[in-house]
This record gives sequence, C-alpha cells and structure tokens, in this order.
Amino acid sequence: MLVKRILSAPMWFVSTLMLYELVIYVTGGPHQLGPILGITAAILVAVDPLHRIWPTSQKQGRSLPSFERRETLPSATQPS
Repeated sequence: MLVKRILSAPMWFVSTLMLYELVIYVTGGPHQLGPILGITAAILVAVDPLHRIWPTSQKQGRSLPSFERRETLPSATQPS
C-alpha cells in the first residue's frame, strides 16, 4: 500500500499542476498558485487523513451492502 501512495503522489501533483495551468492559460491569473495546489493535492492523496482513498486493513474484509446475498428481490407489486 505504501508503494501505491508513493507512486500516486507525483501523478496527482503533475495532473493538478497541468489542470491549473490549462485554466490559467484560458482565464489568466497567478501562476504561483499552481505548484501550491499540486503539492497540496499530492500530500492529501499520499497521507489520506480520512482513509477514503486508501482504506485501512479493518475495512478490507467487509463487502458492500449491495453485494450481500438476498433471499428474494424486492418487487413493486409486493407490499413491504
């Protein structure tokens, strides 16, 4: 998991920087803000303080509720 974080951080930096430069090229504005936004995006992806991108090991064993097995499928004609 650490390798994925290390490899994804530079990609997020470059992609955020390029997107900001594209927006600045079209609209005009300060170029100094691009690297700051890129570094911020890279740090947020690498650190992931809310564990939304890189789940903790405790959550990996759970399945999604939509994939759990149901006995019968709900029907619009059957009362609930």
